[in-house]
Amino acid sequence: MDKRFSFEAFEACGRDTDVAHELADRLQDAVLEALQPELLRAFDRVVEQLRALGHDLQPYYDPRPGDISYRALDDQDRPALRLGLDLVISAGFAHVTSEDDQGC
Repeated sequence: MDKRFSFEAFEACGRDTDVAHELADRLQDAVLEALQPELLRAFDRVVEQLRALGHDLQPYYDPRPGDISYRALDDQDRPALRLGLDLVISAGFAHVTSEDDQGC
């Protein structure tokens, strides 16, 4: 994380303002992006274990931050096992500066 998400940066946005919410949303996205490499490695280990148990899991679509999905088909090409990861990061900030402060 960097100074974009410092206490001072959030404080400068004002309490319960659109810009504060937007900054919190950007923080959520940054956290997901930071976690994605670790999530992929851990999820891949689980997928490999399930493949060793006979599931032909294949990526269902390209992973996105916080969103990983695999599918397996049975012998007749019907959907069998589905395995997905949907991670939600939530962030918000409130403080005691003036509500008229629309900085940021």
